[in-house]
Amino acid sequence: MILATATGNQRFPGSPVADWAVLLSVFFGSFGWLIYYAPALDFLVSSVDQGSQMTLGIALLAGRVQGIDIVWVYGPLVGWASALGLKFAPGYTGEVVICAFGYALSLTIMAGILLRRVPLLAVLAAVLLTALLLSRFYKWYYWFFPLLQLALCLGWRQCLGQTRAEAGILFIWGLSGGIAFLFRPDLGALSLGLFAVIWAVSLAESSRGSSRVAASRLGSFVAGYALVQATWIALYGFEAWLGFIVGFAASLTSAVVDAGQKPTAFRVAFAIQSTALLVIQVGLPCLAAATIWVIIRGLWRGRRIDAYRSALLVTALVSLGVYPQAMHRADAQHLLQVIPPFILLLSLLAFVPGVRLSLRLLVALMLPPLLILVGAGRVDLDFRQRDFSQYWATVAGLPYSFRGHPSADMAAAIMERTDPADGIYTPMRLTPSPVLVMAGRYMTGLYLVHFPTYLEAGPWAARHREAVLRSDPKYLLVLRQEWTGNFNPLIPPFDVELLRRWHHDYSIVVYENRLFQLLARPAAMPAADG
Repeated sequence: MILATATGNQRFPGSPVADWAVLLSVFFGSFGWLIYYAPALDFLVSSVDQGSQMTLGIALLAGRVQGIDIVWVYGPLVGWASALGLKFAPGYTGEVVICAFGYALSLTIMAGILLRRVPLLAVLAAVLLTALLLSRFYKWYYWFFPLLQLALCLGWRQCLGQTRAEAGILFIWGLSGGIAFLFRPDLGALSLGLFAVIWAVSLAESSRGSSRVAASRLGSFVAGYALVQATWIALYGFEAWLGFIVGFAASLTSAVVDAGQKPTAFRVAFAIQSTALLVIQVGLPCLAAATIWVIIRGLWRGRRIDAYRSALLVTALVSLGVYPQAMHRADAQHLLQVIPPFILLLSLLAFVPGVRLSLRLLVALMLPPLLILVGAGRVDLDFRQRDFSQYWATVAGLPYSFRGHPSADMAAAIMERTDPADGIYTPMRLTPSPVLVMAGRYMTGLYLVHFPTYLEAGPWAARHREAVLRSDPKYLLVLRQEWTGNFNPLIPPFDVELLRRWHHDYSIVVYENRLFQLLARPAAMPAADG
């Protein structure tokens, strides 16, 4: 069991039965809470972020391959997780259940790490605070995988010297790191970096200095990590594997920018929430860095790292490892995507054996800003009073059950008036992905959805334009207020002349509502050749 119940970690009383009772309560309690307060219908049918990864899942189920004929910002397993939800239940039902399951599992792992290391009341308080800080419902994997890597690393540290146990848990750790890489390469890099540091620490701690033991540990981890990548390459080819990595790397140089805010700019204002955000953005990574420095300095001076400080070191390393995501766009939403390891760190620091009162006071000073940030991010959950059965019946019946919303209305019209094999393209800077999700369609071209500033110029844009022309979309889905004939070169597929030609050619209005139009060419009209 990867918990604090191993010998040497039982600082607070408990029993295996009680531990499992707590863990099961946390899992089922949080899962039920997330299902009950799942995102509002208005959010589901308008969130382009959640819709984008679900659109990817639709395309993957249709046989397209990320890295070959799809360029996207994340790894392929993000789309395949959504595809699993779509296979389980069409539309949003399966996706919401998967997200709730992922977050519930993350909170359970948090509880498992803290049990017996801190008092039970502190465990429950940390889990509750973390749950209240949940911001982006669809990004469950950015809580789950860092916490899983942390737990597996601690599990390995607990069984040092037990050769078979070490090999098994390191192999599992490598497998999970390889899977994390296929979700997002930065999460896979976190796993590699964490293993490299803790492996080096284990070498420094070893009295025997056995190179054979060190090599065995390295081999077990690398074998698991490499097995996942080799399996993926065997299934889809090296070109697809390299292609999704290139797409992810390209996205880092063209980050999404909204409201005029630059990706690495602090949101400093005189408002209380902005001040709290700045305190957390600066204070938490500094606290993590200081924790690492103190422990490593002690190791350098010949002081052995005990089980509790080992947990502190690993938690601080994971906290710093996920921090770049918080500063990709320095807003509350991105900070809260990586908050769980930091809350674990604060919880552990508050109960370090023999620590000075000043450290506990420093930890306490971090709590008010965190509490202020509850609800400061764009919280996707809906805490309003609702009819639970009616909500889920409406979700299951989308788009027809919510046709008063223009996105759901257009999705229903697409299902009624087009064939699933017909190509649809959306010449908009921000793709209305929920429309495509509810209609069970995906956009033609290299990009399944489009975000402002993402790969809008250079060879990527040219490749996308060529792919769109080859696909010869039968329909265009457009915003009525934008489809005026006055275009700028940043509207995909990034060709003003082509857009003007489309504006002339796609002259038949198949369906329209107050927001969208679905357009088609006259049957006898040839496709644009670019």
